[in-house]
This record gives sequence, C-alpha cells and structure tokens, in this order.
Amino acid sequence: QILGKSGYRCGHFGKWHVGAVKKGSPTNPGAMGFHEWVSHDNFFELNPSLSRNGGPPEVIQGESSEVLVTEAIRFINATQSAGTPFFTIIWFGSPHEPYSGLPADLALYDDLPSKYSKRVSLTSNETGGQVTRPQGEVLRERYAEITAMDRAIGNLRKHLTTKG
Repeated sequence: QILGKSGYRCGHFGKWHVGAVKKGSPTNPGAMGFHEWVSHDNFFELNPSLSRNGGPPEVIQGESSEVLVTEAIRFINATQSAGTPFFTIIWFGSPHEPYSGLPADLALYDDLPSKYSKRVSLTSNETGGQVTRPQGEVLRERYAEITAMDRAIGNLRKHLTTKG
C-alpha cells in the first residue's frame, strides 16, 4: 500500500497464503496494495490453477515456477513500457509437498530411489491426506521442483540483466 501511494505499480505472483485471493476477500493481494496478481492461496505445482486479479481460477499449463516467472516478466515489461516504477514479488509454490516435477527434471535424480529406501510421511497429490512413501522417491520429486525453480529464477535474472 505504501509503494502504491508512492506511484509504484505492484504485482504479486504465486502463493498468497495470507488469506483468500478471490476478488471479494478482504485479505486478497489487491486489498493489501497489489495492483495485479496471479496467485493461489495454498500450494500448487504442475499446471497450476491460479486466480488472475481475484477472478475465477484458471489452469495455466506448465511447471509452476516457470509460469510465475513468465507472468512476472509480462508485468515488468508492461510496467516498464508505461514508464512506471514497479515492485514485483514472487512467492513460489515450490518446493512444497506434495512434490512433483517435469519428466526431464525427475530424470536427473533417477538414482535416488535406489539409494534411500526409508519410508517417510507426506501429503498425497491425489487425496491431500497423509501417505507413506520411500524417501528416495520423495527426494527425487523435491529436487526436481528445486531444479525447475532454479531454472525459472535464472530466466528471470537473464531477463532483468538484458533489459537493464
């Protein structure tokens, strides 16, 4: 709110987790001073269902970290084109259980399931309830999410350094 009053255009992208992101919510990003948001109020990963400025959730195809960075870059480009100062924040959903990952990212860690057989408890992608799975499988998925998030951050960094 302070930055908005100072002339900044403010954008939030990702996990809000402060309350509902719906347009009528008193705790949505807009009520907290953000002019634009593409957000969810809980965890998400592949093909995330996100609300754009409090509208109905829409499924955006892709890995969530890359989706958020793409949306943030769109916001930054539009704001810079208008000559307006901006504040952009990205709150990634990753890495967050339940874990998942793109096939190419998962393949980087194919050796982990055979190395770690201890069973661990985590949230199920299918039911949202607690399940027990081999630690190696869980680590493989978690590391795949971190790899995708690192790639997305690298893309953002590259964009920002080439834009000046």
